[in-house]
Amino acid sequence: MRLLFVTTFQQSIPHEHIFTRNLWFELRKHPDTYVLSIFLCDKNEDCRLLFDDKNKEYSLYINSDNPDDIIREIEKVFVEINPSIIHSNMIEGYDIKAAIKANIPIVLTMHIGGLICARGGGNGLLNWKDEICKNIDFKKCELCCYQDFPLPKMANILHRLIPLKVEKRLNSYFSIHKYFYISPLLNIRNIINERQYVIDLLRQAHVISANEKLSGLLNSLNIPNTIIPHGIKQYERVKYPIIKDDTVIKFFYLARIQYSKGLHILLEALKGIPTDSYELHILGDAYSPRKEQMYKRNIIKKAKHANVVFHGFVENDSLSDIIADYHVMIHPTIYHEIYGINISEALSLGRPVVATKCGGPEMQIREDYNGWLVEPNNVAELKSKIQKIIAHKTKLNEMSSNCHCPNTLKSYVTSLFKLYNNLICTQHK
Repeated sequence: MRLLFVTTFQQSIPHEHIFTRNLWFELRKHPDTYVLSIFLCDKNEDCRLLFDDKNKEYSLYINSDNPDDIIREIEKVFVEINPSIIHSNMIEGYDIKAAIKANIPIVLTMHIGGLICARGGGNGLLNWKDEICKNIDFKKCELCCYQDFPLPKMANILHRLIPLKVEKRLNSYFSIHKYFYISPLLNIRNIINERQYVIDLLRQAHVISANEKLSGLLNSLNIPNTIIPHGIKQYERVKYPIIKDDTVIKFFYLARIQYSKGLHILLEALKGIPTDSYELHILGDAYSPRKEQMYKRNIIKKAKHANVVFHGFVENDSLSDIIADYHVMIHPTIYHEIYGINISEALSLGRPVVATKCGGPEMQIREDYNGWLVEPNNVAELKSKIQKIIAHKTKLNEMSSNCHCPNTLKSYVTSLFKLYNNLICTQHK
C-alpha cells in the first residue's frame, strides 16, 4: 500500500495542528508512506513539485488561485505519485475533486464543523439558538451566520433588504475592496453554496468521524463515514495532589478563549460558590480577530467576582508541569466538539474532566468514573456538578486512578490502516 497524507491547504507539517502533526509522525513509520503540502505561489513563478526524501515530504507550488487550475495541478501530482489511497486534511474540496479525476480513493479527517457548516471552524455546528446543530438545513444557515456579526438582528434585516441581483453585483466589488461588516455580510450566501458543494463532494469520498453524534449528522447528509475516535501521544501520568479536608479544589480550563468554548457559562456557574473553596486556572488565550478579543475582555470582566487566574497560551510540552497542582479540568463547550484532544490529554495525565455532552467528550468520559457530563449551556447543572466535586473532594483520588488515555495514537493508526485496506479493496472490486 502506498499512502499519501495531505496536509491542510497552505500548511506544512511543522505548522499543522498538533494532532495532525503527531499523526503524520506516527504514519511515516510505515513503509511507502508520504506527505504532500500544497501552497499557492507567485503568478510569475512556475508550478513545481519538490520532494524531501529524508522526511518523505512532497511540496506542491501552484501559481494560480483559480479552483480549476488548482484541481488540475493536484490531479497531476496524484497521478505522478500514484498512491493506493489518499488521506487528506483539507476542507476546500480541491483534493476530493482531484482524487475522483485520478480514480484514487480518498479519506478525510473531519477536524472542525466548518467542513460542512457555513459558520466555519470557530462556531461550527452551533445554530442561531446557541444549540448544537442536529440537522443541517441550508435554508436556515443564514440565521446561524448572522450570529457572528455585531448586532445579529441588524445583519439579518440589512441582508434581507438587498435584492439578490443587487447583492451579486455588490459582492463582486466588496469581495475585492474589503469593508468591515459589509463584505462578510454579502458573502454569506457564497459560503453556504461552498459548503453545499463540499458536502456533495464528500458523498464521493469517505470521512473519518471522531464521535457518534457527528457520524449521525454525516449519515443524515448521505456522507460515507467511519467512527474512529482521535488518538494522542501517551503522556506519563502526573502524581495527583494530596487532598485534605481543607484543600482548595483547583479547576482548570484548557482551550482557546472563544464564545463557542462556553467560558461565559462556566463563570456564570461559579457565581455563589464560595471563592475560598476553589480556584479556576484558565490555560489559553483569545486569537486576534476583533470579536474574540471583545469576548476575552467580557470574560475578564465577568471573572472579577470569581477566584480566577489567567495564564495565557501554554506550550503543549509543558502541560504536565503546569497541571501537576490541579485537580479537575472543566470543558464547558456549547458547540459540536469534534473530539476534544485536550480532554484526552487531561485524562491521560490522570485528571478527571467535567465536560458537556457535545460530541467528542461523550466518547471519552464515563459519568462518576473518570469525569462528569452536563448538558451544553446549562448553568444550573454545571454549577451543581462543581458543588458536588467540592463537597465530595475525597472521591477525586479514586476518580484520578480511573483516568487513562482514551485512545493512543498507535491504536488510532492501526484503525486507520484497517480502513485504508477496506476502501482499497472496495475500489478494486
